[in-house]
Amino acid sequence: AATEMLIASMIGEISFALLRLSINHAIAHPLGAHFKIHHGLACAIMLPYSLRFNFDYCLDKLPRVAQAMDVKIDGLNDREASMRAIEAIENMISDLNIPKGLKQFGIKQEDVPILAKDAMKSTQLVVNPKPVQQSDIEKILLEAIKY
Repeated sequence: AATEMLIASMIGEISFALLRLSINHAIAHPLGAHFKIHHGLACAIMLPYSLRFNFDYCLDKLPRVAQAMDVKIDGLNDREASMRAIEAIENMISDLNIPKGLKQFGIKQEDVPILAKDAMKSTQLVVNPKPVQQSDIEKILLEAIKY
């Protein structure tokens, strides 16, 4: 169990370096404030969504995440290797019985604008690899509340 926690911690730190605590944390903060979702859980749930949003801006980093997770990416281009990294993260989330999305927390479509507005107040967005608009965060949240 300790080894697995160390691996999880390492993957968390890799994601911090990748996203530099950007859109993922910006979204997680209002989820905690409004719906009492533990910050770490909110970050874990939202990580694949955040990675997909930043995908084209992280093609130089995501293949390294795949390698760190022992994902076989030999012969793949950066886009394919990056997609494998996200799939590996999604598989790990599933293996850990972490929810795939936000549906179970009772978040409704009408909650999304205020969550997005609050996320836009985060200074974490300044360092997000891809420019972020409130409408982007709304789209991410709308996707996440489906699951």
